[in-house]
Amino acid sequence: MVFDIILYDKYFNIPLRGLIRTSSSTLTFDASTLDGERPEIAGRQGIYSQLRGFECGDALRLTLEEKDAIFRVWRAAFDKGSVDKSSHPLYVDKRYQYLSVRTDELFGQLGAPIVEATGLMLVESRNFVFECLEW
Repeated sequence: MVFDIILYDKYFNIPLRGLIRTSSSTLTFDASTLDGERPEIAGRQGIYSQLRGFECGDALRLTLEEKDAIFRVWRAAFDKGSVDKSSHPLYVDKRYQYLSVRTDELFGQLGAPIVEATGLMLVESRNFVFECLEW
């Protein structure tokens, strides 16, 4: 099974949390890299990771979507060279700062995961996906 990463708001080598699309729903996720022996999968590249999926309420989904929209506007301007890193919304945008705090609060209120999987976090067609190897 492959999950599409719809958006993410934290990143360090891999998307660490955000929204994923499954075959039947949208879930909130958190992820982490796994140390140790990576299973050999012929022809597959990716970072060996663990992903946990949670029911996603409207408040968290909407908060993540609004935060992502603000970031994408900034990122487009940054990529064009019209702004620099010092203008990142986390530093200068009060709404983005509020949404960041709110996202942390909402993630802290999540219940037990409904999906727990190990697999590969990889890029396909310029988008992150998580390919499950083990549930």
